[in-house]
Amino acid sequence: MKKRILSLLLIFSMIFSFMPMFDGNVYAANSGDEIRVRIEGKTGVLFDDIITITDEESGEDLLRTAIGDEEIDGEVSQYGLLINGLLGETAGESGEGYTTSWGLYVSNGGELKSSGVGISSLQLEGLEELLLHIKAYEPSTYEDLTFIPRLEMTQEGAYTKLTAKKVVTTYDENWNPVTSEEIVDGASLEIEGNIYTTDENGEVKVELEEGNYDVNISKEGKDYPELVRETYEITVEEHNPYEGKEIRVRIEGQNDTLFDDMITVTDEESGEDLLRTAIGDEEIDGEVSQYGLLINGLLGETAGESGEGYTTSWGLYVSNDGMLESSEVGISSLQLEGLEELLLHIKAYEPSTYADLTFIPRLEMIQEGAYTKLTAKKVVTTYDENWNPVISEEMVEGAKLEIEGNIYATDENGEVKVELEEGSYDVYVSKEGKNYPELVRETYEIIVEYSKFDEDDNNYDLWQSENIDVKSNKTWNIVFNMEIMEDSLQDSIMVVDSERNIVTGEVKVDSDNKTVKVMAPQNVYDAGATYTLYIKKEIQSIDGKTLKRSLRMPFTIAE
Repeated sequence: MKKRILSLLLIFSMIFSFMPMFDGNVYAANSGDEIRVRIEGKTGVLFDDIITITDEESGEDLLRTAIGDEEIDGEVSQYGLLINGLLGETAGESGEGYTTSWGLYVSNGGELKSSGVGISSLQLEGLEELLLHIKAYEPSTYEDLTFIPRLEMTQEGAYTKLTAKKVVTTYDENWNPVTSEEIVDGASLEIEGNIYTTDENGEVKVELEEGNYDVNISKEGKDYPELVRETYEITVEEHNPYEGKEIRVRIEGQNDTLFDDMITVTDEESGEDLLRTAIGDEEIDGEVSQYGLLINGLLGETAGESGEGYTTSWGLYVSNDGMLESSEVGISSLQLEGLEELLLHIKAYEPSTYADLTFIPRLEMIQEGAYTKLTAKKVVTTYDENWNPVISEEMVEGAKLEIEGNIYATDENGEVKVELEEGSYDVYVSKEGKNYPELVRETYEIIVEYSKFDEDDNNYDLWQSENIDVKSNKTWNIVFNMEIMEDSLQDSIMVVDSERNIVTGEVKVDSDNKTVKVMAPQNVYDAGATYTLYIKKEIQSIDGKTLKRSLRMPFTIAE
């Protein structure tokens, strides 16, 4: 019999969150003390108010004062009040793997926890909140399925990281409670009307200004609340919004790179702060004026050299969204928001007009068959009569493009044609003048993707049966019976490989205007590979006549 009573007491403790404990003393709150009483149903709040103590001595007294006897469905036993329903909502619902009950929770010292005693034995001294909440448990083991939440906060630069956890209590072989915390995936955090959902790490990152915020945390399951609904107050203190951000700092001297590294922001707020962190105060030769830091030298290299028609200085450039631009403000006024790269570069200007002689480069790419055409341009800024900037781009002849250790020089059109396999490449652009850099040194990433030939071979008549053992540097001569219009050749003669990639080499018209030469690609055709030469009927003679049909000719390169 004693064993059975003990089992019942344990069951009541797990389900109703209490254990009857009496020591003969009454611990009462003072008259006039205020205690929050909250009742949370299956899907929402049923009651939430502050109750002022008069003569109440227990949690049961407080509940009756808060909602009235008529709103309590329960029975009084030798263990105190056993609650079935509150404010019209009844516990005891059962489903697959769960049963619901009323959980009793208390807050002392600002932290919510399960009550160690039943509501009738719960004393009011030190009590800040009394919470009755629909909860679920596993009916065969009485393990909780609704958990008390915890909320952790860390500041990461401009972002406040919130981590939702749940308090999990298990019992060892001696029935001693073992408490741990586990992350909660899919918890809802409501802040000022905005709802955020935690990820698989239980985390949410939110951008909040300095101040105090209430965070309502919950997780509603299909049949029961998976978390006790609770509100936490967080304080976001003044912080550097850029903390943790990585910014590239690069310093380019007259002839080469002096510094290039990624800097992680801690307490830096301006470009000047970032520069000092990157290279140290001792490596900066300059003076601080009412306009901020004026730089004369960096890392032992000094600007200010003058010659015929030029003077050098340190140019300040910034990259936002991957595009290098001149900074509109000085380094001391430069803010770090959105900044990806800070570049200080020796530049030249014309001393009488202050017109730039060192320009920011731009790189354009077009895929032409097997060739990648790269065009180097420079950004030129002039000013109208009202001193409004007018920006244009001009071709750069003689620019150097370095790709995987190979250096190419642009022609009079600013162009270079390079044969590259499909993939990603870094293109380092520069142009070094006699006395100063004519271009700001910059690296561009290009992605080479060959154009695909997607037309049906059935639309092309077979011109000749397959040619075999063709030389890898073969030039095809196509002879027409009339002089042709060269403009009509654009995309009308193509060489396509077995994977339908267009790999056409240079196509040009001979001096007789009747012969078209189709050159092999610079890297020649692959040994043993099969290609097809396509000739479209859209090719026109100089008097406007076209071919009667489109033609194709397969050929295989000798091993």
